[in-house]
Amino acid sequence: ITEILGAGNLALDKIPSLHSVSNASVMGLVSTGYCPPAVCANAQEKIKESAWRDAQMGNCSGNGHDVSEVVHKITQIVRADDAGLLMEERLENSSCEISSDVVCKVLKRCFKVPHLARRFFNWVKLNNGDCLTTESYNTMLYLAGEAKEFDMVERLLKEMENSKCEKDIKTWTILILHYGKAQLVGKALLVFEKMRRLGFEPDAEAYGLMIRLLCESRKGEIALEFYKEMVRNDMVPDIKVYRLLLNCLADCGDVDGVYLVANNMIKVSEIPEQDVYPCVLNSFCVSGRIREALELIRDIKNKNLTLSPVYFEILVKGLCKADKMDDALEIVDIMKKRNIVDHVVYSILISTYLRANDVPRAFDLLEGMKEAGLTPLTSTYTELMQHLFNDN
Repeated sequence: ITEILGAGNLALDKIPSLHSVSNASVMGLVSTGYCPPAVCANAQEKIKESAWRDAQMGNCSGNGHDVSEVVHKITQIVRADDAGLLMEERLENSSCEISSDVVCKVLKRCFKVPHLARRFFNWVKLNNGDCLTTESYNTMLYLAGEAKEFDMVERLLKEMENSKCEKDIKTWTILILHYGKAQLVGKALLVFEKMRRLGFEPDAEAYGLMIRLLCESRKGEIALEFYKEMVRNDMVPDIKVYRLLLNCLADCGDVDGVYLVANNMIKVSEIPEQDVYPCVLNSFCVSGRIREALELIRDIKNKNLTLSPVYFEILVKGLCKADKMDDALEIVDIMKKRNIVDHVVYSILISTYLRANDVPRAFDLLEGMKEAGLTPLTSTYTELMQHLFNDN
C-alpha cells in the first residue's frame, strides 16, 4: 500500500471546486460520504420519483381545457368516507362531465389509495367506457403494480386486448418496472421479449430497468449482455445504472467486464476519468477485491491523475469491510501525513471498531478526532450511543 500510494508529505490532492464537479462526480461523492443532509437528499429522491412516476403513467395533457375543478370535485367524491352513499352513487349524482383527461388525473390523485382508484376505474368502465384510453390503462397498471396486485395487472392487460386499446412503450416499461420490483426476473424477461416481438423498440428506460433488475438479482453476465445491446443501439444508461452494473460485475468476479464498462463510460458516455475511477474503485472495494482495487490505484498514479481524498476514503472503507484494519490504518497514516484526514474516515473506523465490539478503540478514535479539530458526525454519536445502550 505504501509503495503504491507513497508515504511522504506530498502536495495535497484536493477535491475540485463544486462549480467544476459534474453530476456524475456528485453521485460518486455521495456514495463515499460526501453528501448533502439526509433530509434534503430524501426530498430530492422523492421529487425525482414523483416526476418519474408521472412520466410513466402519462402526461394527461388533455385538449387544452382546464379540468382542474372537475378533477378536484371527483377526487373528493372518490376519496371521501361517506357511510350514507356509495362512491358510485355519489359519482352518478355529481353531474360532472367525465373525459379521458379527467379520468387519468383522478386516478393519479388516488395513487395512495389504489382500492378506491380501482372502484372509480370500474365505474368509468361501466358508465363512460369510451373515456378509457391507453393512458388511463397505463395509470391503472402502475397503481396495480405498486400494490403488487399482479392478478389485476393480468386482467387489465386482457381488458386492453378485448377493448382494442393499444399498448405503447410506457405500458411495457411499467410492466418491466413492477415485475422487477417484485423480483420476478423471468416474468420481466418475457415481457421484454414480447415487447420486441410485437415491434416495440426498447428505449433507454426499458434497458435501464432490465439491467437494474438483473444486477439486483446477481445475474451479471446477462446484465452485461443487455448493456452491450443497449450501447449497440446508441443508448447509454445513467450514472446510477452504471454504478449498479460495475458493482454487480465486480461482485461476480468479472474484472474484464468492469473495465469494459468503465472504458465505455469514458469513451461512449464521455464521463471524465476522475469521475469514473472512483466508481470502479468502489465496486472493487464493495465486493472485497482489494488486490484489484490497489492495482487500479497504481494505474491511476501511472496516468498522473490526481488522487483526491475520495479515493483514500473508498479504500479505507473497503479494507475495513474486508477486516483488514492494519491496512486501513496504514492508509489513514498516509492521509495524516498529507493532512487530508476528515470526519468521514474517522466515522468509518469508529463504526468498524464498534462492529467488532472494540469499544475502547472506538472512543480513542473519537477523542483523537476531536483533538484534531474535527466535528464527529451525528450518525457517529448515534452509533456510539446505540452500542452503549445495547451493552447496558
